[in-house]
Amino acid sequence: QVRPSDAPAGLALKLTRDADLLLVAEVDGATGTEVVGVIIGAWDGRRGWLHHLAVRCDWRRQGIGRALLGQVEAR
Repeated sequence: QVRPSDAPAGLALKLTRDADLLLVAEVDGATGTEVVGVIIGAWDGRRGWLHHLAVRCDWRRQGIGRALLGQVEAR
């Protein structure tokens, strides 16, 4: 089920507030750039949240999720 914050309007709002916490991991593939992982974080000035973290099945166990999480924590 898609939650309101996951719908296009919710993601557009997220980009206006926490654009630096929506990260995409990409690799150069045979057919161009491919998305292999994503993370969506949020910060209200006091607390932080992780809404989603996903890594494409064929790219798991290579540290992509850990790297995405580390970047959101650092930001």
